[in-house]
Amino acid sequence: MNSRSQIKKLECLEMLRGIAAILVVLFHTQVIFALRTGTEAFAGLFKSGFRGVDLFFVLSGFIIGHVHGSDLGRPKRLRNYVFNRAARIYPAVWIMTTFAGFLYAAGFGGAEKAGKLGLWNVVASAFLLPQIGDPLVNVTWTLKYEVFFYVIFSVLIIRPRLGIFIFSVWQLSVLSVAIFFPDKALGIEGFYLRALCLAFGLGLLCALIIWKSDVVPLTRYAIVQWLVLILGVSAFVSGFIMDNHASFSGVFCAIGSGAIIVALVLLEQSNRISIPRIFVLLGGASYAIYLVHFSAVTLLSILVTRITRMIPLNNVVFASAAIIAVIIGVAFDRVVDQPIQRVLRLRMKPSLVGKAS
Repeated sequence: MNSRSQIKKLECLEMLRGIAAILVVLFHTQVIFALRTGTEAFAGLFKSGFRGVDLFFVLSGFIIGHVHGSDLGRPKRLRNYVFNRAARIYPAVWIMTTFAGFLYAAGFGGAEKAGKLGLWNVVASAFLLPQIGDPLVNVTWTLKYEVFFYVIFSVLIIRPRLGIFIFSVWQLSVLSVAIFFPDKALGIEGFYLRALCLAFGLGLLCALIIWKSDVVPLTRYAIVQWLVLILGVSAFVSGFIMDNHASFSGVFCAIGSGAIIVALVLLEQSNRISIPRIFVLLGGASYAIYLVHFSAVTLLSILVTRITRMIPLNNVVFASAAIIAVIIGVAFDRVVDQPIQRVLRLRMKPSLVGKAS
């Protein structure tokens, strides 16, 4: 159940990535237009859309565990793992970071944005390292946690016991900070101790549940799978509609995400659900959508404010901006990101090439 050939067939994961990306797009559309026009898009409905990041992180932990679980204790597979992770993450980041750098250097955004062009800030933005303040591409802050998780997982591949120890210490440290210092500003020294990081551990736990599902007869029953899905959706929605400052709302969303993932994977493996192609398409382009949407919505909001006398500010305009940003993301995926990854894979030996998820 852990092979790469099977992970490619799990279209439910693509759908969930697409949903997570759309939630973040709607959240940023609401925030950006409120900032630039003073009008709250969608009546504040997506004020918790950033919870799509919780879903992204749990998915990341699950996919890494599901795809690379069989690599644990096999150091020879480290090269394949590192290549897949780097190929998936960095090329698009470098392109968007360069684009943002040119815009800021040309004066877009004024002195505030130009202040991002310090040497360390550029290096940290490009290589997804900790930094004070926002990276050149705002949304890449989440990828810094992804990369850290990937590094720790690489230790699991080389030396499983050491990796388990390091990962456990990390997760326990994050949990301790979340419990005892929930309102503390961690700063750069506590960069990797944000409560969001617990989602990676939850994702790995979900992968383990799927791994062991064959020996747990209860998981084979459709009624159990559907019940877990209903409970997961209920938990996620409950966290989503809570006050977005409530610390426990993230717990609901993360646990709900895990339950949804496990349920959908079991349902798809049992051939009990079929995923619409549009969701598979959006999921496949979700990384590109996530990377480019903030810049796209920002530029669109500037355009709208300049012609605001010609068109009324309403949810049709806001939704159109979000849809256009998604379309630009899909185009970026098809025209830029996918061709680059295909070229990179051609440079690797066939035995080392795998799907970057």
